[in-house]
Amino acid sequence: MSGLEVAALVPSIVSAAVAVYDKYRHWRNRARARKDQAQNEELQQSLQQNGPLIQSEYDTDLQRIFSGSAKDSTKTTK
Repeated sequence: MSGLEVAALVPSIVSAAVAVYDKYRHWRNRARARKDQAQNEELQQSLQQNGPLIQSEYDTDLQRIFSGSAKDSTKTTK
């Protein structure tokens, strides 16, 4: 193979490698977007299902704080 043939092949190989990398990057970004979307849907569903429980615990803690039955965490004991 002459130097001229090699010089003609190198740009073709580089171009093919760049095209493959671009396809891979596009695939990876789509996969990442699908994963992010699935995680967001899972979080939203979890919040919708557990919202009343969280609100109930918040209300209970708030009542404890205002009724004076909560311990003061700023006091130090010796």
